[in-house]
Amino acid sequence: MNSDTSKKILVISGPTASGKSYLANELKNQRHAVIINADSMQVYKELPILSAQPNSQDDCDNYKLYSFLNFYENCSAGIWLKAADKIIKEAFESNKLPIIVGGTGLYLKALLEGIVNIPEVTNDVKKKVQEKFLEIGKEKFHEKLTVVDPVSAKKIHRNDAYRMQRAMEVYMQTGKSIASFKGSGSPYNAVHISIALDRKTLYQNCDLRFKKMLNIGAEEEVRSLLKKTKEQPGKYNVENTLGYRSLVSYFMDKISLEEAILEASQATRNYAKRQCTWYNNQFPNKILLSCTSTVHEIKKKFLKVVEQQISFT
Repeated sequence: MNSDTSKKILVISGPTASGKSYLANELKNQRHAVIINADSMQVYKELPILSAQPNSQDDCDNYKLYSFLNFYENCSAGIWLKAADKIIKEAFESNKLPIIVGGTGLYLKALLEGIVNIPEVTNDVKKKVQEKFLEIGKEKFHEKLTVVDPVSAKKIHRNDAYRMQRAMEVYMQTGKSIASFKGSGSPYNAVHISIALDRKTLYQNCDLRFKKMLNIGAEEEVRSLLKKTKEQPGKYNVENTLGYRSLVSYFMDKISLEEAILEASQATRNYAKRQCTWYNNQFPNKILLSCTSTVHEIKKKFLKVVEQQISFT
């Protein structure tokens, strides 16, 4: 990739429900910009409500990499970066500011630190890992990963089937932790603003967001996807979308709707907490925007930082 380092990109990161998309949209409304998704669940077409995708149908020219994959497709950091690089170059050519917004750390690391060059994993190794995962299930598979690659296992949630299998594949192929492979460097001149809401406000946002999703049709889209995945449930990455499994349990009469809401809200808060911890230890050059005030005040702080860092012509 050979991007123009004289031009800047803006990266907005932070935990789920921290207001990243809102801030990106507010800036786009004021400046000539394009928003590029960096959330691994928002790339899928089937769950736009549950994955909290912006309502971008009326402005698809300025919202990119949302709903561009089907549920049965995988999106690695490499696949995402290749697509994002193309859009960033097009934005530069149109004199638009590329705004990359999302909370998927591996995508942002690839963007800001360069892609990690890991030796290719053979199909035989991939098949063995997948068969073992299906045989023993996610809990025991995570335990096995902890034994051979404790560094990666600590970072990967036991519900993240794709990343667990990927880490095991790399270990079996190379004998090394996937975490030991370093990035090749980034070609971008990036301004990285990371949003850090106070925990009380963040957790309130998590709870309110899931209830809002239910009110605008999340149940219907989950039922629709469930019909497509019923032959091989648990196989697809899109099923890691927060709240999906809780609603499926409700549909199967394993829990009540109220229990599903509580379970999904707790899972969202737990995920946000893990993201906060992860971001605290990553990206030393980021601008940390700590917020304990109203949405209006957060927006003012954010726009002020952007004005200081990026000149608009």
